Amino acid sequence: MFKNTTRNGPKIVVFITVGKQTNEPGSASLVEAMRSLNEYNAKVFVVGVGKVPTVWELEPIVGRMHNIIFAPSFAELKERSNPIARYIRRNSGEIFPHLFCSRQVL
Repeated sequence: MFKNTTRNGPKIVVFITVGKQTNEPGSASLVEAMRSLNEYNAKVFVVGVGKVPTVWELEPIVGRMHNIIFAPSFAELKERSNPIARYIRRNSGEIFPHLFCSRQVL
């Protein structure tokens, strides 16, 4: 995913999910799938849509509960996209202080 970027360059990833992790044989866990993002110092946020995603399932992906956002539906996610983008910008630290605006996200 980040093969054309430097490991230490700024990166923000927004992972949107609507369901539970699959338990099929051979499938990677969400934590394993997200491990490479940590190697590239990516700041990860998760948006859980609907009632199925839970904090206990999503928190290991991001490492802190403050990086988890919930929306009851995709329609509601669309309505909340600007506030969510502002929240991500405020909580992404100094990654993109002047380049990152809500119109460029979601």
